[in-house]
Amino acid sequence: MGGLLSPLGDVEAAARYYHTAADLRNPQALWNLGWMYQWGIGVPFDPHLAKRNYDMSAEAHPDAKWPAEVGLFMLRATEGWTAPGAEAESEAEAEAEVGSGADA
Repeated sequence: MGGLLSPLGDVEAAARYYHTAADLRNPQALWNLGWMYQWGIGVPFDPHLAKRNYDMSAEAHPDAKWPAEVGLFMLRATEGWTAPGAEAESEAEAEAEVGSGADA
């Protein structure tokens, strides 16, 4: 056995497998990718890709419309929320710009 897994398992590997299945328009994989992008788990936080994957899930199969609507509802409910660490990164970038005199 390799190294220890996080409590969530190997989320990056899961994202790779979901991407492979999503290329085949698997609605469950598309929905799962939407969720992963929505929360920044295993992939970078990206609400636009989350919405795109939820929408594609609903288009892929009629039974996926309701779960996709729930995902989109949660996405709208968390609008303006940022992934953990994203705020610290943007603050560091802003400080670097100020320190370099970028706004002068």
